[in-house]
Amino acid sequence: MRHQIPLPGWISVLLVFLFPIGCLAAELSPGAFYEGKAVSDHSGRTWPVKLKVVAVDASGAFRGELDWTSLGSLHEIRGTSAGLTLTFREVAAIKRGGAHLNCEYALIVDRNLLRGRWIEPGADEGTIELAATGLPPPRSEIVQPPAFSSGMVFEGSVVSTRSGRSYQATIEIAAIDPSTGVFQGAITWPSLNAVNRIDGRISQHTISFKETQYIKQGGAHLNCEYELVLDGASLRGPWREPGNDEGTVALTRR
Repeated sequence: MRHQIPLPGWISVLLVFLFPIGCLAAELSPGAFYEGKAVSDHSGRTWPVKLKVVAVDASGAFRGELDWTSLGSLHEIRGTSAGLTLTFREVAAIKRGGAHLNCEYALIVDRNLLRGRWIEPGADEGTIELAATGLPPPRSEIVQPPAFSSGMVFEGSVVSTRSGRSYQATIEIAAIDPSTGVFQGAITWPSLNAVNRIDGRISQHTISFKETQYIKQGGAHLNCEYELVLDGASLRGPWREPGNDEGTVALTRR
């Protein structure tokens, strides 16, 4: 049906870059509701879905419900909130229908949105985006100046989940459109003798981009996608090369 990201692999990948546990208390509150859709990478199908937060404790553990309205299913979810990231799994059927259990999720809080990826191990995977409905503005919705600026440089390592190999990389932000958050820059791969152009978007402390063109063609591939979060001087998050590989990124501002 829907859903996919290898559970231990995907969840542990995102846990690497989570903010300190407990930071999300103001953003993830009992009684909070989110509504949106999940999309399958494999089939392109879309399912409307609602998320309700039932309980959150001081450790960051939370319990909630996912309501798959078009599939006639209501599932209990359990997971962890840490900083601006949520990871959880569908663990039990409150109301059985056409939706599957054991699907896993890794989401980033972006102001009033929850967005990220899901996986049904061995079956399907895709994206999910949910918007807060009827809630007071979360802490991350308070207007703040962007955390990124033109000329910033980050360097560190990019690790492959599939092979375990680590590659040194440097990311430079060349230009940002302040009205839209759209930016251009470059990623340099010293060990692969490659420099690729990157294009993407910045939203407060979150930066997402894709390698789009060769500046210096070497051993690095194009079309790899990144979704990273800035915490102080650290830039961390997941990357993936669709249909080929995925892993983690850990960079530090120079």
